[in-house]
Amino acid sequence: MAIRKSKINIDTEERSDFDNMMNDVENEVEVQQAEDGLVNRVPELKQLSEDIDKATNTFINATLELESAIQQYQRAETKLGGAVTTISKKVDTINQHIDKVLENAPTQLKVSVQVNDADWQKIQELFAKERQ
Repeated sequence: MAIRKSKINIDTEERSDFDNMMNDVENEVEVQQAEDGLVNRVPELKQLSEDIDKATNTFINATLELESAIQQYQRAETKLGGAVTTISKKVDTINQHIDKVLENAPTQLKVSVQVNDADWQKIQELFAKERQ
């Protein structure tokens, strides 16, 4: 029985070595396939990188343009606010003058009309016709 045991041990060791060698070979094949896959994808990855760079630059440029437009809008808004304030003050001043004129109108406003006799006669005739 001792002989048999040692033969089984040898077979097991040889199988174990063979299995290890096969595993090493399989691993090497997988690694090589993975490397080949990466090498084959390099052009795609380069193109993808270029596309990402272009998109990033486009985004940056759009952001800068937007920021510039916002600043221009804010400057215009400030100018418009100043113009509105100026106009508002002028309107207030005009309204104050109008109020003063209206207050003083009954005492300062005198109207006189001179009508010659012929025109007065025509006015009287027109009134008379309207009443009929």
